[in-house]
Amino acid sequence: VQLAVLIILIVTLGNDITEATTLSELKKQEQQADKQTEELRQAKEELSKELGNMNSKLYELSNEIDDLQTRISKSEEEIKKTTKKLEKAKEKSKEQYNDMKLDVVLGLQWGDEGKGKIVDVLAGRYPVVARFQGGPNAGHSLHFDGKSFVLRSIPSGIFREDARNIVGNGVVLDPITFKGECDNIAKTGIPVTERIVIAKKAHLILPTHRLLDAANEAAMGKGKIGSTLKGIGPTYTDKVSRNGLRVGDILAPDFAERYAKLKAKHVKQLAMMGYECDPDAEEAAFMEAVEFLKTFKLVDCEYYINDILKTQDVLAEGAQGSMLDVDYGS
Repeated sequence: VQLAVLIILIVTLGNDITEATTLSELKKQEQQADKQTEELRQAKEELSKELGNMNSKLYELSNEIDDLQTRISKSEEEIKKTTKKLEKAKEKSKEQYNDMKLDVVLGLQWGDEGKGKIVDVLAGRYPVVARFQGGPNAGHSLHFDGKSFVLRSIPSGIFREDARNIVGNGVVLDPITFKGECDNIAKTGIPVTERIVIAKKAHLILPTHRLLDAANEAAMGKGKIGSTLKGIGPTYTDKVSRNGLRVGDILAPDFAERYAKLKAKHVKQLAMMGYECDPDAEEAAFMEAVEFLKTFKLVDCEYYINDILKTQDVLAEGAQGSMLDVDYGS
């Protein structure tokens, strides 16, 4: 009996121990579950915050998009208004320029095609005659009042009363030659200073330009191009390299310094070429001719010619043949 009781006690104790172990494990599992629940709660809160921030940013972005769409709509309206204004301006411009024209006389060879005679005939039909390129080379021969005149720089409308004559910005102008032409024409009683305007952007031919022209030809020997030795080529060279002097520069207070700087450059080039000459020989005559240029109306030709074309026709007088053009010539 005692043995049976002992066995029952042992079994009961084992069951109690097993039950206690199970409760302990359950408690641990419950604690882990609580911990996981807390972690999930915190993650949910963080996710909620992030979603709130994202919603806020989306709201701001939506506002920005709305603002951008509003600005785009306003811009489109402004573009439409501007387009309408441009169309009106274009129509108005067509009305203004409809009857106005600019005709060009060009030679198709190297010069001496008889351009002067054609221009002389046509000049009477135009209130404005403009030279737009070239320099004082062979010139155009015209007859007036029983006398023959060779115009090297002066437009062929000079003999037409009430005609305006423009020396354009594409011309390279020799003040000495120009003054001689004007003095010769003035002897007939024609008021040259009243009939001629000169573009401020036209480049000046200096005496040293002519010397450089001669030096270049001499250096070429048998391969020389047959220059007229008027300094035209070297002047265009200085124009393209942005070293030249313009007509408008004569109005600058430091013109003498600008002239001296360019002259010194030319003298150095002449010395390097071994060309013997006197660079001062025509300087006094040049400066006198520069003062003569100041008696003319000097204009910003790009504005001047467009204002003229609103009400008058223009004849553009080519001074060189097409084959002498630096881009399209031979």
